[in-house]
Amino acid sequence: MKHPTACLECRVTKVKCARDPTRPRGACLTCKSRNLECSLPTLNPKERATILRSHPERRPIAPASSVPLGSENLASERPEDIREFIGLYLSLIHGRPHSLFHEQSLWLQYNEGSLPESLATAICGLGCRLSERESDRNLASAFIRKSKTLLAHQLEDITVTNIQTCILLANSYAAEQNHKLEALYFGIANRMAYVLELHKQHPDDDSIWREIKCRTWWSLFMADRWCPPGLGLPKEISVSHPSVELPMNELDFQLLRNTGVPSSTGRRDGIWAFKITLVDILASIQDMNLSLVQERLDRSTIDTQVQCIARRMEHWQGTLPDDMRFSEHNLNLHRHRGYGGMFVALHLGYHYYNILLYFQYLEPNYDPAYNTISYATECRQHGLAFSRLLHTARELGDCHVVYLTVAHMTIVSSSVLLHLLLFGNDAEVDIAKQQLTRNFEALMDLAKYWPCVEKMKRRLFVFQDACLRSSIATYKVDRWIVRFLLEHALPFENDGPSSEGLAVDTSTMSMSHSRIPLGRQILLNETLDDLRSF
Repeated sequence: MKHPTACLECRVTKVKCARDPTRPRGACLTCKSRNLECSLPTLNPKERATILRSHPERRPIAPASSVPLGSENLASERPEDIREFIGLYLSLIHGRPHSLFHEQSLWLQYNEGSLPESLATAICGLGCRLSERESDRNLASAFIRKSKTLLAHQLEDITVTNIQTCILLANSYAAEQNHKLEALYFGIANRMAYVLELHKQHPDDDSIWREIKCRTWWSLFMADRWCPPGLGLPKEISVSHPSVELPMNELDFQLLRNTGVPSSTGRRDGIWAFKITLVDILASIQDMNLSLVQERLDRSTIDTQVQCIARRMEHWQGTLPDDMRFSEHNLNLHRHRGYGGMFVALHLGYHYYNILLYFQYLEPNYDPAYNTISYATECRQHGLAFSRLLHTARELGDCHVVYLTVAHMTIVSSSVLLHLLLFGNDAEVDIAKQQLTRNFEALMDLAKYWPCVEKMKRRLFVFQDACLRSSIATYKVDRWIVRFLLEHALPFENDGPSSEGLAVDTSTMSMSHSRIPLGRQILLNETLDDLRSF
């Protein structure tokens, strides 16, 4: 006789009867959600083993009481502290530089004691940094060491969980400015992702698991557009894979509760989907800036490249759904949904990428053609827009953008504001000073959570001091400027921009604006002295 595979409640209501793979002897998810007694017989050991084999990443590896912290520095941590650190990570970091988890499933694993300790400590290694207590923030290194040790013992287990752990460790090592290990752990995660074929769809995956794998893949794609260029390394994920769906709407994803077969009907793209299509353009902007110093290009060729990328940026902006365009109404809409910080992060990225695209046109010795003036104006406008949006987010208090990457973007944005101090009109000078002050207030707050921000701030002072010493290369994109803009993880020495060996043909450039007025130099030095006090 064939035994029923669904419980009585699910058969009557005609819904799919599914169990949590980590608790095969427990009630089905439907009965559990309705607080009903499940009629489905408990599974025998053979059936249980079959389920666990089909979802090896979901196998419980921690006792059901709590996530153990077998480390001298961590053993005294209370469960409520660990819960707080996970909560801080989810509310302040997750969804910004990466998107890896279905939050309800993560909390369920934690509450049942089935959250792998290597992953839990990696999450806490980031989350504890956002605590208001300095003693909690000081635990970050201990959490990282613990996670790394645990991961090393199971590194041959190629699972989504280990990929997620590697991504989190890479982010932590970026915060500690250990960029070799940052690159190493991202590299391990990339290899594992290819082995597991995360870039392909698997029809047997349930809806939640499918989206988790999708978001993990695209998080690696996002990181690959940031980490390797920041270290002067080649990218590992060369192209986006059309076979992988873009991440679904965040609210729809977090509301998923069943493990049924996913359907593409009515699927809506979310904030992360538009972050992915935007960061895909960043790769072209990076390549264009590198070509300025690696190839001998004439002005018209460069302008054509910039024009092509600019059209892509305009198309991205023009094809955004109405609720994804930046406006006060949409910001409040996403705040109400709990995704205000993610929405702000999307548009901060948009302004920052435009700054990188047009930065070369800030060079005052360019031939003052129409497109040169127009592109320089675009760069200044995006620099101001970035600063204003960052200030708005900080003022609102529930649109947190305190992940580490914001610091580098703010530094580059500030260099554009310093350009306004040198070359803007009187009204622009006042605005630039105000926005610079706000930028450094934001950097001061970020430095509380990420001590490496203090070193990042010094890059701006080194950059501007060197530019002031140079009468012919101010803001000219050479190898040194590229390091300031793109290679944010590499040392930035005080040797200044070079006027020799430039890849761009400067024969047609006007020299009429090569000197900075003395009054503006004095104003800039006074402003920099004020900013150093932050």
